This record gives sequence, C-alpha cells and structure tokens, in this order.
Amino acid sequence: MLVSKSPIRLVVRDDERAESRYLWPPLLLSVLLLWVAPMGTSLGLDESGNWWVIKDGLSKMIERSHFWTGGESILFNLLVMSAQTIGGDSDFVLRIPSLAMMLVALVLVYRLGLRFAGPLAAMWSCLVFVVL
Repeated sequence: MLVSKSPIRLVVRDDERAESRYLWPPLLLSVLLLWVAPMGTSLGLDESGNWWVIKDGLSKMIERSHFWTGGESILFNLLVMSAQTIGGDSDFVLRIPSLAMMLVALVLVYRLGLRFAGPLAAMWSCLVFVVL
C-alpha cells in the first residue's frame, strides 16, 4: 500500500483569493463585538467556578479541579492562574486565556478550511465559527 506523503493541494483561483479578502472586515468586527467587548462584563457561572478553583493556589486548584465540572483542565487553570498573577483579579484578566484559546482555534479553523476547501471557504468558516 502506497501512502502519499505530499499534502493535499488545491488549485486556488486568484479571484477566489481576492473575494476572500472582503470577509476580513466582518470577521474582525465580529471578533471585536462578540468576543472582546463582552470581556468587561460580570463573570458567568463557568468563570465564577473557574475563579473558585484557582483562588487559593496550586494545591487547592488541583484538588478542586476534580469537583468543579468546568475546571478539570489543569493546563487551562494554570493559564488562568498566570493571568491572575500578572494582571490581578479583574473579570477582564480572568477571560484573557479564554480569548487566547479562541483565537488559536480560529487560526486552526482557517488553516483547515484553507487546506481542504480554499481561501473563500476558510474565511466563511471562520466567520461562522466566530458568530456561533
């Protein structure tokens, strides 16, 4: 059985690449309005629980992460603890790791869409991901 080692390559038309550029402004506006603007509001249930998990240090965080359903990711809790140590105990600072993870996920959605369907589908995928 032969396995191709070359990645999937699509033939991308120049007009498709040019059309995908028109989706950058709505994508950036959606990220700002739907992800960044609400960061200053009060904490929801998940974020309040995450604050409870991390509030008393590393040993308590590991212990509490078994009880809180949203806090079982030790790595994410360490990121939130780091943000809290650097920036203080504000709602905005506690949400920075979530925003960073969502931006990484957005880049991955774009790369997957670009690889399998082309630049226009990748941008539409990103826009749908941000809005949902």
